Amino acid sequence: RKYLFQRNKMGQTNCCATSNTDKDIQIDMDDTRDHDDHKKVRAPAKAKKIRVKKKGALLQAKPEPSAMVYEPDYDEDDIDSMLPDAPTLSEVQDNEIHHELLKKSRAKAIDYWYEMKSKEWTFKKKSEGVELYIRPAEQENQIYIMRIMEVKGNQDYVTDYICDTQKLKEASHGISKIKEIEDLKFDSKIMYMSYKGTFVQGSRGFCYCTTKYDLKNGDGLIVNHSTEHPDMPKSHDICGWTESETLIHTISGSHVRVTNVLKVNLNGNLPEANLKKNLPKTMMKEFIELKTGMEKFYLIL
Repeated sequence: RKYLFQRNKMGQTNCCATSNTDKDIQIDMDDTRDHDDHKKVRAPAKAKKIRVKKKGALLQAKPEPSAMVYEPDYDEDDIDSMLPDAPTLSEVQDNEIHHELLKKSRAKAIDYWYEMKSKEWTFKKKSEGVELYIRPAEQENQIYIMRIMEVKGNQDYVTDYICDTQKLKEASHGISKIKEIEDLKFDSKIMYMSYKGTFVQGSRGFCYCTTKYDLKNGDGLIVNHSTEHPDMPKSHDICGWTESETLIHTISGSHVRVTNVLKVNLNGNLPEANLKKNLPKTMMKEFIELKTGMEKFYLIL
């Protein structure tokens, strides 16, 4: 059956059954349905091309993040950069005396660090693993000594042993008394130490401030310097003064090197031979006894 589509003046299309004319467009409806059905079947969509926006002429690969490199905030040759800061006045509860003592301890730590590095030291002898060095003194009745030894033990053990006053007293047969006078906190204390007198030398007493530091490079440092205190014991000892610095450096997990710089002024009338010959010998023996005791107890532990 044939149908006729006619267009009216409005452009609309009307459908009716009619005969063929020149102005008419005759369409087979079956063909039209087939054509419409075919239009409904869409061809598969083509894959879209994904464009990468380039920066510049070439697309460069993103660089791999570099490994983190630790840069220490200190210089091994600059002790000031390795020491912790001295406590502030407010941190010591506005105690100006304590504040000045702690600042002085830090200043002495710097001074004696460079004394250790001095080229003025002269090697004297080595005995039982302990080396002894001396250098010219600045005043009469004053002696300057450096002692170095390697010890079996870890750093914490050796540091605690050296700071143990009872162990020090046992190692030095000349010490008659060591007493703590005041704890300043911040690993710092005021101590009093008395040495026995001999036939040619009267007894000596020393009041000093001792401070322990943990350096940023891992080493330990102990600094002593003479001071005065109202609670120091009353005695007939001749008041001498002493300053020292002890560096504890780890060589391996079971060995450390201990370097001690010691400056002592015994004051009073003292034969020069006793000062320059006998005192270094006594200090050498003290370090040998200290080393022996340290290694003995370390093996037991």
